[in-house]
Amino acid sequence: MEQKLATQHVEMQRLGTENQRTAATNGTLRQELAAAQHELQILHAQIGAVTSEREQQMTSLTDKIAKMEAELQAAEPVKMVWGRLSGEPQRVLLTTNVGIMLLV
Repeated sequence: MEQKLATQHVEMQRLGTENQRTAATNGTLRQELAAAQHELQILHAQIGAVTSEREQQMTSLTDKIAKMEAELQAAEPVKMVWGRLSGEPQRVLLTTNVGIMLLV
């Protein structure tokens, strides 16, 4: 009987030690989990900020592109007139020079 009690006592001590070690590990793991969750929240916030910034940049670029396209379309008639008149300045200059020569 005493042998059985001694064996049970040793087993209880071993289980108590193992329980303490498990409790300590559990506490450490809970702290690590809390730190990882906090870090994850920070990363989510950073992702949100970067996403928002990128969306603003894309909107700005889209607006700039639309403005440039509108400016190009508005300049198209001027470009067409310029193309028709590309030879005109030479004729005007020639006519002006001839007119000046006639006046002299």
